[in-house]
Amino acid sequence: MNAKKIMLLASLSVVTLFADCRVVGVSRYDFLNVHNSSDPDSYITGKLPPMASGIKNLGCVRGEGSGTWCKIGYEDGNATIEGWVNSRYLFCDVTNSYDAPMPRGYSYCAEGVAPDDVLNIRIGPFPASKKIGEFSHDAKGIEILKCIRLINGSRWCKVIGENPISGWVNSRYITPCKR
Repeated sequence: MNAKKIMLLASLSVVTLFADCRVVGVSRYDFLNVHNSSDPDSYITGKLPPMASGIKNLGCVRGEGSGTWCKIGYEDGNATIEGWVNSRYLFCDVTNSYDAPMPRGYSYCAEGVAPDDVLNIRIGPFPASKKIGEFSHDAKGIEILKCIRLINGSRWCKVIGENPISGWVNSRYITPCKR
């Protein structure tokens, strides 16, 4: 094994395995490329249609500089595809991976959002989801309904604010309000 391969293997870390995934964040006029390795420049072995579901996640690795990649298996009756996809385009059923419930009645505030920016509220728990609203950089009165941890390790919470929009935000931008 050459030094470059050893360095690559040392920089990878295994990420939690989930099953029953679907394609997200891919235009309805496009496809998700499936690669023969977790390298974005590797050979494309197949393509998944947008919104494809029933994808089996066979394990994920976090590469240096190229994000988290998951090995998948997919059968649609006509073809079987196995290979690697970037996890940002894969949403897995995490029904059993909900974090412990957040205490009700607590008020959360936006934190870590630049003063000239907003905290986006999204329709689903991932960055590629459609934006449906926003909180100001110093929003208060945010209630957390539930939180989940995605395969890439990020934590997203379904929230509702004083504006009656309910949606998902990345939990790194909310914290209990200081009393």
